[in-house]
Amino acid sequence: MKVFLPLNKFKLSELSWLRDRLFEYYRLLDKSYSKENNRDFPQISNLLHSIDDRGIYEHGFQTPSVKIIEDELENLSKHILECINYLINLIKKNEVFYYKPKYIFDDKGYEYTELSNFEWENSFKKENVSEELKNDVIGQIYKYSHYSYPALEIGPGTGDWTEYLVASDPLYLIDYHKEAFDHISKKFSETYCRRLRFYSNNHNKFDFSMLPLEQFNLIFSWNVFDYYTLESLNKLLPECFSLLRPGGHMIFSYNNCDYTANIAYVERGVRSWMTSKLLTDTSQSIGFEFIENRIVGTQHYCILKKPGTLSTIKLQQALGSIIRKNS
Repeated sequence: MKVFLPLNKFKLSELSWLRDRLFEYYRLLDKSYSKENNRDFPQISNLLHSIDDRGIYEHGFQTPSVKIIEDELENLSKHILECINYLINLIKKNEVFYYKPKYIFDDKGYEYTELSNFEWENSFKKENVSEELKNDVIGQIYKYSHYSYPALEIGPGTGDWTEYLVASDPLYLIDYHKEAFDHISKKFSETYCRRLRFYSNNHNKFDFSMLPLEQFNLIFSWNVFDYYTLESLNKLLPECFSLLRPGGHMIFSYNNCDYTANIAYVERGVRSWMTSKLLTDTSQSIGFEFIENRIVGTQHYCILKKPGTLSTIKLQQALGSIIRKNS
């Protein structure tokens, strides 16, 4: 069975939608899948086999035998699978055109860039976080946080996630908007704010030179990497790898284009193209272990690990301060 779809007449989101719908039909027809996952399959199978293989007569016409029905369904299942594989390969072949950065506009037509103002950018990137997602992410943060090690949050914005990272000591924050610290400092006491390590990389998202190398147990970033192209990711992930200590973890959200809705974001110029395989291959080529891809509702995030075993000589959180002698 030959299938031809001229790409210039379809968006990748439409091809992805068609792939997903065909797969739903395939799952219903495929016996190996249905036996394990379709609770109606045993009843359907028993009903079919209750009919004599020679068929039955009804109103003078002989119905097709069970064998004929099964053969036709098997042929249809094979054709659908061919279409699915064709679509998968077609999307894979042409996704490279989506790697290129796109201009991002808000609904009033104003262009979004890294140099846009803080208030506008954070309102543009604001998303509704369900309680299920929030609890899931917090659980992972707590799993990898420890007072014996410092943590880093990249692009904290207004600090929606910062309060869940405070178990790490000290906590570093880096954002290319200096205004971020003004917003975050309002969430904490003056005493705790003095313990925060806040840095601005002055609109250079690839500059982490002010941060200590191989010190962090955890790097966290939410709703930031979703907007970075593959080219940017290939610059950012090596920087993060060098900041993590052996055995450290990195948690960040991304725009997983294995899913149709996220492809649509790319086509609208809202987010950048990434897939779970592309992210896995990229991170592993840098040296990361790809630990997990987590999906909660429509949100996607991943967990990476720098190979090695965590170790520290720190026994407790620092409670004092260092006073320099007069020279």
